Amino acid sequence: VPAVATKRELRRHRLSLIPVSVILLGLILGIGCSSRPVSRHREEGKGTFNEIVIVGQSKAEGERLLSHAFQILHEIDGKFNSQEGTSEIFRINQEGFKKPQKVSPETFEVIQKSVDFFQKSGGAFDITWLPLLKLWGFEGGKPGLPPHQEIQGLLPRVDSNHLVLDIKKQRVGFRVPQVQIDLREIAKGYACDEVIKFLKTEGGQHALVNVGGTIGVFGNS
Repeated sequence: VPAVATKRELRRHRLSLIPVSVILLGLILGIGCSSRPVSRHREEGKGTFNEIVIVGQSKAEGERLLSHAFQILHEIDGKFNSQEGTSEIFRINQEGFKKPQKVSPETFEVIQKSVDFFQKSGGAFDITWLPLLKLWGFEGGKPGLPPHQEIQGLLPRVDSNHLVLDIKKQRVGFRVPQVQIDLREIAKGYACDEVIKFLKTEGGQHALVNVGGTIGVFGNS
């Protein structure tokens, strides 16, 4: 949520999600009318949900694919979740200013792409927004408009130019203290792509993957 977002802007943001929900509902209803076997699984938590629908596989094969697909989602969440004490992102946020942290190739790639999006968007996409998320109460608190002075006090920390990326050593750190990153938005797209890649590799022909509102489909069902 932008630091200076108004109630009208937040309302417009919520309304912009309606067409996506309608499209998703239509796709699921269309799949439900198919004569081919349908396997579906949904998990909810922390105010969001993940859902995968597979069409055309036997029940046993569909269940196997769903089990492995959700395992992929859990592994990605465990690696990228900024609030998970064992995640690489949590470690970067805790120690990144003291010393750049070694991360997995997948984590480095996603952070590198995030910085690229930051530059191409003129700063509109910025993974260093976590301090603002916390201030607005979206991380375990009560969401609400914080005092303007507190917002302004945090803004100097919110800038992906503060990131230090060592491509050769695959290390990530910060140039200034109290910077924190959160990958939840880009991680949804990454997770969706990884699940679709897995399903196609395993012979899946038709599927819908919804990762917290980021939707991917393939096939013609």
